[in-house]
Amino acid sequence: MRSRFRLSNWLLALTVAVVVGVVGLVTAFSNPGGRFEETLGLAWLFELRGSGPAPENAVVVAVDGRRLPREPGSNCAAAPRPYPDRWPRSCHARLIDTLNRLGAEAIVYDVGFTEPGADGEDRRLADAIRSSGRVALLQPIEVDSVAGVSNISVERLRQPVSALKQAAAGAAPFPLPKVPVRVSQFWAFKPSLGDVPTLPALALQVRNVDLLPRFLELLAGAGLSGIPEATQASRANLEGLMRKLRRRLAGLEWLPGHLDAALTKDETPEHIQRRLRALSQLYTGPDSYYFNLYGPPDTVPTYRADRLLEGSEGPSPDLAGKVVFVGEARLAAADKDGFYTVFSQADGIDLSGVELAATAYGNLLDRSYVNPARPWLAVAILMGFGAVCGILAGLVPGVWVATAVLLVAAVHVGAALLIFAQDQLWLPVATPVVVQAPVAALLGLALQYARARRQRRNAARAVGYYVPPEVAENLVEGATPSRVSELRYGACLATDIEGYTRISQTMPPVELAGYMNGYFETLVSEIERQGGYACQTVADSVIGVWLGQPEEADVAARACVAALYLQQAVDAFNARRAGPVLRTRVGLHVGWMALGHVGGAGHFAYTVTGDTPNVASRLENTNKRLGTRILASASAFEGAEAECVGRYVGSFVPRGKSERIRVIEVLCRRDEAPEATLSLRRDFEAALSLYEAGDRAGAGERFKAILEEHPGDGPCHYYLRKCLPRHGSVAGDDGQRADTP
Repeated sequence: MRSRFRLSNWLLALTVAVVVGVVGLVTAFSNPGGRFEETLGLAWLFELRGSGPAPENAVVVAVDGRRLPREPGSNCAAAPRPYPDRWPRSCHARLIDTLNRLGAEAIVYDVGFTEPGADGEDRRLADAIRSSGRVALLQPIEVDSVAGVSNISVERLRQPVSALKQAAAGAAPFPLPKVPVRVSQFWAFKPSLGDVPTLPALALQVRNVDLLPRFLELLAGAGLSGIPEATQASRANLEGLMRKLRRRLAGLEWLPGHLDAALTKDETPEHIQRRLRALSQLYTGPDSYYFNLYGPPDTVPTYRADRLLEGSEGPSPDLAGKVVFVGEARLAAADKDGFYTVFSQADGIDLSGVELAATAYGNLLDRSYVNPARPWLAVAILMGFGAVCGILAGLVPGVWVATAVLLVAAVHVGAALLIFAQDQLWLPVATPVVVQAPVAALLGLALQYARARRQRRNAARAVGYYVPPEVAENLVEGATPSRVSELRYGACLATDIEGYTRISQTMPPVELAGYMNGYFETLVSEIERQGGYACQTVADSVIGVWLGQPEEADVAARACVAALYLQQAVDAFNARRAGPVLRTRVGLHVGWMALGHVGGAGHFAYTVTGDTPNVASRLENTNKRLGTRILASASAFEGAEAECVGRYVGSFVPRGKSERIRVIEVLCRRDEAPEATLSLRRDFEAALSLYEAGDRAGAGERFKAILEEHPGDGPCHYYLRKCLPRHGSVAGDDGQRADTP
């Protein structure tokens, strides 16, 4: 478990956290990313939340020119008209009177009365509007292209019929995009039209016009200058007053809190506080808001105008305290007033403009509109999501990374949904789930895979210090060391240091260990450079092997050449290091050997065993008696004759063997052989022939003659001693018997 918390894991986690966090920030704060979050993330939250409770403060009255009231004697019973603004105006007048009688606090017409009605019709409707005193009308927006200039247009408000406009409490536009995209936001004030209030904002102010003097007093009490006098608060020129307040209060984020404190202090009733808070937020808040949609079409309570006028709606609805929005509703997608939203239905029925106006009003009054996360909160969430994913990617095993990241994404969506449903706070959802989570999972898996590969390489390299590369790979991949060794053919090289016991007694252990490490590095590097493998290092000895097939002479040749290069490398080591001079003795033999793991109880060594390494070791030891540095069996040297120069130095029976082995001293590479070496070989082999033929006297004379020219030649000294009468047939050290005729 503790290995999961290593520094490398935390570095991987930090890398994933930073990358995933930055990817989230770049995505969410780019224009395409913002649209992506709105199109997908906000839609998810609405769909998962489902429909909310219908607003208590707004209703819709659906007006359809194809369903005119059929009251006898009324001109409303004329032939159906296709659009509500084509209704006989007297029908609208009767509708206003009916709504007033039912207790409506304000009536908002999402119908553009821009064309005059029939004779006397406009006057009849204007009288009804004036009598009500709380009717707001729609001002349609027209977009005109600038002549001669492409891609530039001008917005223009179309005014209702003058008589109606003068009678109304106000008129305002309700701009929504009429293009095939999802509607998510609404305007409270339209900056491009001079901060004109929109229909929902006007409806809020008309509903609370009785609180306008109190609101102006609170503003004056807050120490604000340029606030109209409370005596100026009236229904006359309500739009102009709203513009002045908007321009003076826009951006004063401290003001709602200040007014809250003032309202609480003077114990203003809660329902009044609610309405005043809505006004303060309206004038100080942003120009636009995100809809908090209540649900699919007809979620906002809806009544049919023709049934209200005919009295066939059933029990008369109680409209006390409510704002009534009049317009086209419950229309098919093909009609002109349907808007695509997250609650648009599969049968093509969209939310109508009048339902959206009622929804926007309810959001403003209750301050229940959707609030996008502030930038600092969005940054914290995206970076926090990246941090959690990074920790999982660094500490969770690779096969579980994707599952863990998906689980975190699901928890994040659940938490965001709960906060959205309770507080209307819109936290980033699409970016973490669709962008960050896959990036975290893929990046975490990729980095873990790369780290695992790097660790396997490092482990193989580390194990490779003790076993061959292919064996190291198998062990790293999980193979269990087998007690069954592999029978292989090859050449075996055994080394030893002359006088190592004496040297070890003259140096402190730690200093000796460092010195020997340098020596072993020299030997092992040279063995590997020549294609061999150093399979065992014990005390002062090294055993190297070259593997191949019996018919491959190259195996023995590489071992013999390696022995010569090894001696040169040791000489170079002695020259560059301050310390005792090390003389290396080498023995070489070829044959079959067992290569594998040796040991038990969970501890193994990878080494070579069998007769071949044993003979190589005995030949290395024979160097002591002969005063030589490299001895090879004749079978080992046979394959190296094309590359090396050697001389036959006798036939010996190693300890534990019953057969003699012809021994060759490896002198030098053939392309580097000096004439003196070749002459020594000829003279020595002639003298040795006399010795092996039994002519010890003649052989002795020959060895003496050679020593006069080559006084340091070890084999000549060895055989000269054996030629003396007192030697006879002697046993060499460690049980080797020299062949004496």
